[in-house]
Amino acid sequence: MKIPHLTRDGSFRPQMREAITRLKEFKFIEITLSPQGGYKGEIEVIIGSRNEAEFEATIDLSDWTRFPARIRAAATELRDQGFTGSFRVSHDAGSLKIHIA
Repeated sequence: MKIPHLTRDGSFRPQMREAITRLKEFKFIEITLSPQGGYKGEIEVIIGSRNEAEFEATIDLSDWTRFPARIRAAATELRDQGFTGSFRVSHDAGSLKIHIA
C-alpha cells in the first residue's frame, strides 16, 4: 500500500531525528516517544529516493489515514535523512523500533 510522506515535522519527527542517524552505524534502534499511546503494530516500509512523495508499506487498510502516525513519521524521517530500502518499524506504547531489513 502506498502511504504519503508527511509534509511537516509534527511532534514525533523531532523526537526521532537524532536516533535515526545511528542507523548508519547500527542495524537496529529503539526510540521512546512522548506521548505514549497510538497504534500498536509492526510494518515493513520501503523507502525510495528523497524526491518520492510516498513510501510502500506492507499493510492492507481500507483507508490509508488509519496508518500509524509514528510509523509514518519514521518513514518520512528515514527518507529525509537519505535512507532507502526496506525497514521493519514497530511501535508499542511509545516505544518505536526500527530494523534495517
